[in-house]
Amino acid sequence: MNTLTIPKTIHYCWFGKNDLPPLVKKCIKSWHKYLPDYEFKLWDEQSFDITSNKWCQEAYKQKKYAFVADYVRLKVLYEQGGIYLDTDIQLYKSLNPFLSNEAFMGFERDEILSMGVMGFKKNNKIIKELLDYYDQE
Repeated sequence: MNTLTIPKTIHYCWFGKNDLPPLVKKCIKSWHKYLPDYEFKLWDEQSFDITSNKWCQEAYKQKKYAFVADYVRLKVLYEQGGIYLDTDIQLYKSLNPFLSNEAFMGFERDEILSMGVMGFKKNNKIIKELLDYYDQE
C-alpha cells in the first residue's frame, strides 16, 4: 500500500469578493464528486492575510486577483502541502494516484506546465525558491 506524501487537501482561491460564476460552481462540484474524502480550503480576503507580502498586497490593490492567487497558491502549498486547483479546472477522475509523489503538475499544452493544477508535499524546496523570489524587495 502506498503512503500518501501529498495531503488530501484541495486549495483554491477566489479574490475580489464577486459571486462565483456558473462555470466555477460546476468545476467545484466536479471536485466534490471525484474527491469526496478530501478537505477543501477556499483562500480569499477572509482566510488569507493579503498584507503578509508586499507584492501580493500591491497586486490586490491594483485588482490583479490572478497575481494574488499566484502568490497565495505557493504560500499555502509550501506551508500546508496539498493540491491547488484553479477554479476553472473540471475533474473527470480522482487525483489519488498522484498523492504518493513528492510533487506533480498538470500540463496546459504540450510541454507547457500549468500552475492551475499542482500538488506538493509540505515544505517543498522548489516552492520555497519561488516564494523567496516574491519576498525580494
